[in-house]
Amino acid sequence: RAKNRRQLYLFSAYVLGAMATLAKGPAGIALPGIVLVVWLVVAGRWSDLYRKLEIPRGVVLFIATGCPWYHAMLIRHGAPFWMEFIGDNYVHRAEGRHGDRGTFEYYLQYLGYGLFPWSGIATVGAALGFGRLRDKSPRAQLVGLALVWFLVEFTTVSLVNTKFHHYILPALPALAVLAGLFLDEFLHAPTK
Repeated sequence: RAKNRRQLYLFSAYVLGAMATLAKGPAGIALPGIVLVVWLVVAGRWSDLYRKLEIPRGVVLFIATGCPWYHAMLIRHGAPFWMEFIGDNYVHRAEGRHGDRGTFEYYLQYLGYGLFPWSGIATVGAALGFGRLRDKSPRAQLVGLALVWFLVEFTTVSLVNTKFHHYILPALPALAVLAGLFLDEFLHAPTK
């Protein structure tokens, strides 16, 4: 039972992470998990990983939500399920079995399309966000989280040899946050 809003959000996040794992496999929990850990390290809040994230209860929620289907598939299909699920859909795609090819500029192009007509504002918001990383205000912390979120997602999909334009979609909300914060500051800036 959640005793406060933070616990309710965390428990919801564990259940949603399990559902993402059902939809996208290990990447459904790995990518948000990597973003969270990198953010806590960058923000100097590494101890929050143990103190505030409700990991024991979260793991129970994650297993109860996400593991029954995987368990049933392994019982029914055995090792071939696992070999196709991980070997074919993860390892071979990372090696570049099919799809487009390219480097990081492949996703820069699709970020421009995906954020249109806000591409320029998102770019300015991200660029200006780097200047606020030393600030400790809640707003600056949100900027830092959005930057880490974008950089982790962008780097991860850029390293995979198989390129699909939709792989960059998980990075778009982070850029939307940066664009929104920039617009808010710009529109509420004092006029001279």
